[in-house]
Amino acid sequence: MVPKVCPWIIGFNGGMILDRDSGRYESFYKMDGKHIKTIFRFLEGQPYNAHVFDRYEVHTLKPNEDAFSIAKRNLFEVVEDGLEPYYTSTINKLLTSWKKEDLDKFLETHSLSDPNFYMVRSTPTLLEFLDPRVTKGQAIQRLAKQLNLSLENILSFGDERNDLDMLQTTTGVAMKNSNPLLFEYTNYKTEFSNNEDGVARFLEQYILEDTHGKTL
Repeated sequence: MVPKVCPWIIGFNGGMILDRDSGRYESFYKMDGKHIKTIFRFLEGQPYNAHVFDRYEVHTLKPNEDAFSIAKRNLFEVVEDGLEPYYTSTINKLLTSWKKEDLDKFLETHSLSDPNFYMVRSTPTLLEFLDPRVTKGQAIQRLAKQLNLSLENILSFGDERNDLDMLQTTTGVAMKNSNPLLFEYTNYKTEFSNNEDGVARFLEQYILEDTHGKTL
């Protein structure tokens, strides 16, 4: 029997839950756009680009290769507006894109403490700014409560710092190619990386196949 595919998608680092079957989605804990200017001051002089997702568009500071790559991955259109229209509204998150070596160097010397938003690296080239209440873990807890599911029966996979609270909230599995920090907080690790179908192989070995008595 083929397992039923879950129709829910959690996006924006935990700031949105989408029901694919009905098309309904819920957004929560949006960040006040007035903080964009504060973030830009914090990043002043750095080689980054910044983006805001709005429906089916990626609004950006400048339409460079990063902006078009992000838009293509999400099947969105690129809109160049300097993000000023969002200074007086709310946003799911502010996404900044970098070259890996520039972001590595920046994070070695810069940290941020602000009660209105937090900063988290989500990939080697992306740095995100979000409302402090938004995490993947809290979104999973919200959805689990709606569906009457036990958190211990939810399996999650992650590879970066923004996955940490999700992995701790559920039965968490760190990818082989994870940020080393994750290995300190998870009991399980895939034998293969993201680029080697690590999630699929883990599920096949420990969830779909029980002929060898392998269990978590």
